[in-house]
Order: sequence, then structure tokens, then C-alpha cells
Amino acid sequence: MRNILLGAFNEELSEIIYKSLKKDFTITTFGLPGSKKISNNHLENDMNHDKSINNLFDNKIDAIVVTSYKTKKHEQSFNLDFHTRRMYNLFIAANSHGVDRVINLSTLKFYKDFEENLTITENWNTDPDVTDNNLFCAHMTEYVLKEFARDNMFKAINLRLGWPIISKKKNDYTSVLYIEDLVRILSSTLNLDISEYWNNLHVQSDCDNQRFITNKLKTFLEKKD
Repeated sequence: MRNILLGAFNEELSEIIYKSLKKDFTITTFGLPGSKKISNNHLENDMNHDKSINNLFDNKIDAIVVTSYKTKKHEQSFNLDFHTRRMYNLFIAANSHGVDRVINLSTLKFYKDFEENLTITENWNTDPDVTDNNLFCAHMTEYVLKEFARDNMFKAINLRLGWPIISKKKNDYTSVLYIEDLVRILSSTLNLDISEYWNNLHVQSDCDNQRFITNKLKTFLEKKD
């Protein structure tokens, strides 16, 4: 994978990803009109069901990365529309332009209120409170993405990220994800030769009293580049 389209909807996380991966990949960033310019090659798009969405694919795109948790704040009704209808439009366009894979950066905060001694795996359902707009919208993006994977339209990799996402340093967080690990995992996920159309993975760094099991992720990363 060389040419990446980065949906910079969580601007802070997108900046980290862009700055960390730009040496190894050709990255085009994009967001809604009025979004922060993450890169020198930043596009604005409404993601509506019309010809303008094709502008995102003027250059060949091998993979799309979207940040779907804690996106830029809008009215709740707009956020829901964005994470369902507009994401659907983006994924339809991705399929029509021959994109190989779509990587969604979601969150493990779906399980933040669960007891920490529970063994939570990727098979556990996400059922967020609808009043938590950030979590509910991330849940809806996962749902839409999975439907495309079921129809074998492209390979879908859903990465639920631990928190906080920080540089490696001494801390007491049990669900931490170090930026160094995120970058390494994302880079590998872009390069791996994969055949499965739906890949749902929990991502956090190894640490004392680690909260989430990441065995499935480690097996996934053992695939040949």
C-alpha cells in the first residue's frame, strides 16, 4: 500500500498519524468543508452522494484510513448523518474506485464502564448509550463498515484503540496505547497481505495490569508483509 487517503475527522489523532507515516506513504488528507488543513495535500468534501465525492480519488488510492471516534463537534443529528449516510457514500466510492482496504480507527472506550477484571475480547458486542454521541457515532461507523465487508467490497480492518493515546512514559494507565505502537501497528496493517474481508482487532500497548487482551492483534500482525 503506497497511496493513502486519510479521513481526518478526529483532527488531533489524524495529525499524529500523518506526521508519523508521511515518510513511508503518500498521504492525501481530507475533511468536511471548513476542516483543519492537516497536510499540504488536504481536500475538503461534503461526502454527499454526487459526483463531487469522486474528487477524493483523482489520484489512485490503495487504502483509506478514517478516524471515527471523537470527530469534530457538530449537532448530534449531523454527527449521526455523517457517521452513517456520509460514511456509506465514502465506502461506496471506495469500492467503485478499486480501493483495496479501509481501516477504521475506533475505540475501546465502548467497554470503559465494564469491570476491569473482565476478559473482554473482539467477540463482545458494542452497545453504547445513545446519549454518548461520540461512542454511538463510532459504533454506527463500525456497523456501516462491517456491511461493506460482508459484501466483499474491500478488506475492512476495524481497530479499536486503547486510551489515552500518548508517548511512551511511566504511567499507571491499564488501557494505554503508546503513539509508537499505534504507528507501528497501523503501518503494518497498511502493508500486510490479507485475504479476510472483516478484521476486528483490539489495540493497546503491553503494560502492567493490561486491561484488554490483544492476542488476536498479535496473530494478525504475524501475517507476511
